[in-house]
Amino acid sequence: MFERSLALPPSGREPFFLWGPRQVGKTTLTRALKGAGRGYLNWDVAEHRERILRNELPVAPLWIFDEIHKYRLWRRFVKGLYDIRKPGQADPGDRKRPTGSV
Repeated sequence: MFERSLALPPSGREPFFLWGPRQVGKTTLTRALKGAGRGYLNWDVAEHRERILRNELPVAPLWIFDEIHKYRLWRRFVKGLYDIRKPGQADPGDRKRPTGSV
């Protein structure tokens, strides 16, 4: 068993991407982050996918978009979230965590 840790970028201004091979614990690791509970959305879950497509995102300190790479327009989606952030918004609540396997 390996010990896992994740050091997040300090600025909070940029989206953060986590990728790696299947079944290594990416989802487990990101869901363990403080504030990840309400902001976790998984593209493979139909209800979550519909919320993403309708841009009905939960109020949460951070968002995690698991398996978002399966959405053909995911780059535009994440860039759009980044582009509409409020001026000076650079706290951890502005962070997005797309995750997926490669």
